Amino acid sequence: MLAWMARLCRMSRTGSRSLMNMARCSLVLTARTIPRILSWDQSEEPYRGANTLRKKYKSALRGCALAIALGGFGTACAEKVSPPCSAAQAAFPQQKEGEMPPFFSDPVKSKGAKYTAEDLRANWSGRTPSLDSLTSYQRTAQTSSLACPNVRKIASAKGQIVSHQEGRAALERMGLVQGKTRYLYQVSMPILSKDGKEAIVEISSSSNHLFGGTDLLLLMQKNGRWEIVGRKALVLG
Repeated sequence: MLAWMARLCRMSRTGSRSLMNMARCSLVLTARTIPRILSWDQSEEPYRGANTLRKKYKSALRGCALAIALGGFGTACAEKVSPPCSAAQAAFPQQKEGEMPPFFSDPVKSKGAKYTAEDLRANWSGRTPSLDSLTSYQRTAQTSSLACPNVRKIASAKGQIVSHQEGRAALERMGLVQGKTRYLYQVSMPILSKDGKEAIVEISSSSNHLFGGTDLLLLMQKNGRWEIVGRKALVLG
């Protein structure tokens, strides 16, 4: 029983996607159970190897126990966000004042190979990406950042997730409504450089007022956080 609880908490802390496991972990680690687990001794457990299990899971149990005591279980035992998903969250478009909640859809799969190296390196506002980052962008097919749970959560909270066809059809039905602007965004999965220090994100947009285009964003890690340090207009709408 104790080994099961320890394994459950360890799964939650190291990135399990099961919310049920996290809920069970918070229930079993009560004020009565935690001290017994942390002081678990081989003499109290009839099963072979109990002391080894105690050593293996003690750190994970302490982390969950402390998080519960501080009311921060969800933060300490939540899954870790991958670097690409973390960069995608930092690059996610912000709704401007007066705009309607936007639509979000998967990008049309393509490769940056249709652009020459000269095209990609020219006319950046801010910092220009390294050749390594641009080469990775050229060679990699675009996929959707909506595959990231953290990004999908933000998109659902800020707007509506739709298919590309549904979003375009909705904008066409709106037409040129005076004072009402709504965007459809496609945000690609960030493409990281080989050293993991840079990321390029492609963001395409269109609106009912015929505004839009495609931008490339350059992000770099600063103090453990991704920040936008460069921007390039790839296609003007």
